[in-house]
Amino acid sequence: KNEQRHIQQYTDALVQEIEMWGSQELLKERIISTVHFGGGTPLMLGISNLDRIVTALKHNFCFSSKTELAFETTSSMLTEEILASFNQLGFSRIHIGVQSLQEDVRKKIGRRESPKTVLEKIRCAVRFGWIVSTDVIIGLPGYRNPGILDDLDSLMENGVEGFSIYELVQSPRNRLFFDQFHLTEQPILDKFIMFQTAFQHLLKHGFENCLYNHLSKHRDKNLYFTSPSRHEDLLGIGTIAD
Repeated sequence: KNEQRHIQQYTDALVQEIEMWGSQELLKERIISTVHFGGGTPLMLGISNLDRIVTALKHNFCFSSKTELAFETTSSMLTEEILASFNQLGFSRIHIGVQSLQEDVRKKIGRRESPKTVLEKIRCAVRFGWIVSTDVIIGLPGYRNPGILDDLDSLMENGVEGFSIYELVQSPRNRLFFDQFHLTEQPILDKFIMFQTAFQHLLKHGFENCLYNHLSKHRDKNLYFTSPSRHEDLLGIGTIAD
């Protein structure tokens, strides 16, 4: 009950802020290129609250037929019903936090779903016609080549059009995890080689480097992170969204 109350309070506050900014008439003349729900796990809000937020955004800001609605999620929270609901709301891009498809690695990082289930959910999003991107994290315990390259192949074969490849960063929140698997002892050169190998593998398969750590096919413009270079307006919705 407390969690639901907090979610409702957050939604109320967010809609109020959207309406406050929407009252600035000059903003209504500027087309929003993309709205990105991330910087957390937006599905925790529930479909009804997300519907309310999207409705408020469309009412208060300038959307066009080209405005892209996108969101991030873990695969465990994703269902076909959620995809169908988001499809009706106008979403067309999804970033699914995969990190690794190797069974042993997934167990170490606490991912509950099997690689097979993750790929099934990716295919479901692809069937809706969505742009699907995901992440592959260098530096996870036991995650090395050729496993990384095998994962890239599996994800490409199942329709993923964008990859964010980055290193697991140590923070106070995951310090014990780093200590448990001695991750600070990983040689920097080894991780650099894994980065370069993954990048070259994707380039060889027709992906292009559209940001320092993101490679994509032509449909995935990665608008959320690249729109400032085109002097476009975007909306980042989330507790730590940029």
